[in-house]
Amino acid sequence: MIQSDRFAKWNPFDSECDFPRHAGPPPHQYLIASTQRSGSYLLSYLLRETGQLGFPLEYLHPEHAPMWQQRFGVSSLNEVILNLFERRTSPNGWFGIKAHWPHYVWARKQGVDDLLRFGRFIRMEREDRLAQAVSLALARKTGAWVSLQQKDAAPAYDDAAISGALDTLDRDSRAWDEWARTNGAKSLHIVYEELVADPLGVVNHVLREFGLDEVDSLPPVPLQKQASAVNGEWIRRYNTRTERMKRMLKRAGKSVLPAKAAPRPSLRASTGGRVR
Repeated sequence: MIQSDRFAKWNPFDSECDFPRHAGPPPHQYLIASTQRSGSYLLSYLLRETGQLGFPLEYLHPEHAPMWQQRFGVSSLNEVILNLFERRTSPNGWFGIKAHWPHYVWARKQGVDDLLRFGRFIRMEREDRLAQAVSLALARKTGAWVSLQQKDAAPAYDDAAISGALDTLDRDSRAWDEWARTNGAKSLHIVYEELVADPLGVVNHVLREFGLDEVDSLPPVPLQKQASAVNGEWIRRYNTRTERMKRMLKRAGKSVLPAKAAPRPSLRASTGGRVR
């Protein structure tokens, strides 16, 4: 839930996020292929603020579909997308979607391939995969996926949750890479750490690659970095556990003696008790 009405314009389902009505399919479509907690939400809002690249949000998220259907009074994902073409295409004809791998797979099963013809592909990644996994594990437990949402109480440390998050991120990242190779998609790689350090520079890099005009500045967005002391503590504890396990395995390997060769069977045993 958004914490304040002051941020109503940042509600992705709100009409205040719409552009003036666009007639017909957008001439230019692009996809932000992301993994969870990679900073793709921040990138989406920044690109929207340029006024040139639509508003690339998670329009293929299965849990969001009912809300879009209710807003537009339609019953299928294809109808939702047609309505989004009208409302979320910027005046210069660009329409974008950001998606995590499972959402993209689900949407394709709904038959969206005839509508979505992505000409450009942005791959959003995060260099610090462990920090990303901790962020994902905490978001799953607290229910706060962006800084505008209220958090539940800080959960107790959960080693298995971090390992599970790492598995999810690795699997989805490999799936996107394979999809790009299979489809021959020319990808523009954006790194979360660089986006946070220099948002204007990264956004202008995207605009240049898309053949669009650079911007002189970006307005502030009400999205803040969610990492806290809890994230740091979980990372520290997970690293401590990992390093301890490595040391234990190394010591165990040194202490194991080479296996003895199996004794040769006696002639008596191999000939049924007779020596020939």
